[in-house]
Amino acid sequence: MDPLVAEATGNKDLAENIDKGVSALNQGDMDEATRRLGEALKIAQKQGNAEVTRKLGALLETDDKGTIKIGSNGKVTVRRGANKSAGLELQSVSVRTKRKQVQ
Repeated sequence: MDPLVAEATGNKDLAENIDKGVSALNQGDMDEATRRLGEALKIAQKQGNAEVTRKLGALLETDDKGTIKIGSNGKVTVRRGANKSAGLELQSVSVRTKRKQVQ
């Protein structure tokens, strides 16, 4: 996600966690990928961003119904064999723009 677009749409933290999580995953740093993608999931769920939450499901462990598994410690697990194309799709996800009221 373009950093300027992310900032303008209020998605800077989400975009940063996705980008750094996917980069860590591609570099084999599973601890950092887990931390960053877990944080991205929290932000996406808080924002009600179903598209990003669904796309995170391609990188994170899910149950039989496709629901992302969150452990009792609040952590997610990166899916074994998560592929780069799923990460690239997540990074290129379009963001919803919200009108901000100027005071």
